[in-house]
Amino acid sequence: YSRGLQEKKNSYLYIEQLLKDAIKNNRFISLIQPKVMHNKGYNYIVGGEILIRMKDEKGVLISPESFIKVAEDTGLIIHLGNWIIEDACKSIIELQKLNIPVQIAVNASIKQFENNLIVQVLKENIEKYNISPRSLEIEVTESLFKSDVNKIKESLQLIREVGLSIAIDDFGTGYSSLSTIASLPIDTLKIDKAFTDHLLESTGSELVSTIVGISENLGLKTVIEGVETSAQIEKLKAYEPIIIQGYYYSKPLKLEDFISFCKNYRNISI
Repeated sequence: YSRGLQEKKNSYLYIEQLLKDAIKNNRFISLIQPKVMHNKGYNYIVGGEILIRMKDEKGVLISPESFIKVAEDTGLIIHLGNWIIEDACKSIIELQKLNIPVQIAVNASIKQFENNLIVQVLKENIEKYNISPRSLEIEVTESLFKSDVNKIKESLQLIREVGLSIAIDDFGTGYSSLSTIASLPIDTLKIDKAFTDHLLESTGSELVSTIVGISENLGLKTVIEGVETSAQIEKLKAYEPIIIQGYYYSKPLKLEDFISFCKNYRNISI
């Protein structure tokens, strides 16, 4: 008997029940974290990433770190993934009404790629909301490639044929080889915050420089996540054009606040 294991099990079951209740009662909200392009001394908003939060029965927000793993294990991630895709399409419609031409990214789970379910969901929502496929981006992590690479590649190709952009998230922390990355139909590499945190150190700087170089040589865009300080911003100017995402510019925002951020961006001191 282990008290620690029992507590972990109890917590797991609690989160699973919360997920089921949240799905039944639609207790999810989405936030959008802005992405800012730095290019030749100019800075402008190019998009944002949808980040999901769950509410408990008292309305307290629960971060995805607490429930995504449980959702993956139980298969509930399929429902969440579908909800996020539709929510992203709804957000894109609102942004287009206000002539804010940005691209919204959503994270996809390996479960959504089984039997190419995600492709059908994307097609249905793009048609339902009549949005341009290029206004939506799918982000996948390198852990996706632990499974059958050829099947994943086939699914990504189908997504590309629909017209969406594809990004590899958390690049450098997972399981993909350079040969795998080079063979995939992708548009963007996202550098994980683990590298950003050490950007001002010599080794960290060299790693970021190497990854940016790989991205450029493959003809891809580069996003660096977790940027929080002006010192990091100054360091990253050497790698322009580069897209920056992190608390330096903004925390994740509700849609209405993201709209205000986009409208007022020129008044932000950078």
